[in-house]
Amino acid sequence: MNLNRFISLVFAVSLPLAAFAKGQNRKAVVREVVTDFVENDAIEVKPYEEVDDPDDSGVQTVVPPADKKIPEPLPDYSKRQAVVIAKNTMVWRGEKYVADVVMLNPDPKCTYTYFLNDLKLENGRYSVSARSVGNFRSRGYVLETDKKGATKKYPFTVEYLVTEPVAVISSNNVFFVGVPNSVEISVPGVPISDLRIEFSNVSMSKRTSGSGFDIKPEKPSLPCIISVYARRGDEMQCVCHKAYRVLTLPHPVASFDLASMRFEGGKIDKDTLLTVKKVSAYLDFELHKDARYAVLGFDMKFSDGNGGFKVLHSNSDSVTDSMLEEMKKAESGTTFFVTNVSVKAPDLRKLKLSPMEVVVR
Repeated sequence: MNLNRFISLVFAVSLPLAAFAKGQNRKAVVREVVTDFVENDAIEVKPYEEVDDPDDSGVQTVVPPADKKIPEPLPDYSKRQAVVIAKNTMVWRGEKYVADVVMLNPDPKCTYTYFLNDLKLENGRYSVSARSVGNFRSRGYVLETDKKGATKKYPFTVEYLVTEPVAVISSNNVFFVGVPNSVEISVPGVPISDLRIEFSNVSMSKRTSGSGFDIKPEKPSLPCIISVYARRGDEMQCVCHKAYRVLTLPHPVASFDLASMRFEGGKIDKDTLLTVKKVSAYLDFELHKDARYAVLGFDMKFSDGNGGFKVLHSNSDSVTDSMLEEMKKAESGTTFFVTNVSVKAPDLRKLKLSPMEVVVR
């Protein structure tokens, strides 16, 4: 490298601002020097010189990306070894865990004896009742004995998980008489075809798909009990019994159906009032979204101006012509009442609703 040009480059870069007092641009001068340096000098690239690092073990570890996992190598089944074959490695408390220890590629000239926790296993089968929840691991070995009496051990490990049987029941905390109550039932790890579900005090219909049911309780004085059974092998095991309270539907609230809302009483402008066609009854949506009430009739009470009331009656949910005429006559500040609202509930009860006060604005 040309030493003089290198010195010039360093000098140009480090020139004090005072050197450019006559209007020269510092960046322009530096750019000219650097450009001249690059164009007129050969740049020599030296190879990387490896330096011994005393802390380097010589072993390189490749870390895979977070979303990719290096698959575990498949076992070599061509070798002579002991393997554990179990139908399930996860069992419910109260069930039996059953596993068979199998010797792969056995020597026909040898005999094999199976041990687990130093206890002999008949024919290599291990069976135990799962009495408590948790992970369980036991170690054993297969003892190979040849004709000369020489022995060799082939180790194996039995490992399984015991869990509590759980049924997932999605529903409200209480059921109401006379209306369909939606219930979703599932048992993790068990297909719906292997479940048997029993209900008490209800009429039930299963949905065409999924694990859902629509149930209608019959008597409010009795609870509804849901029992869930799951097939485990050749047997049906009870997963849970759960009792639900059964209640009668509460009284709904009378209202006018407006274009954008339900009016349940209070102040209303006259133009909006004159669009009302009928009286309806609704239950709080949070209690039950499918409860439907049929309005059988109602009264409207208007002040007659003499301290009494003019009462008009409808035998259905519709506003009569005479009621509409009275509402047309109502002036701002007029108050009238919708009373004696009679409805039929989904459980066929007939109810009388609280009156609704209407103030014309």
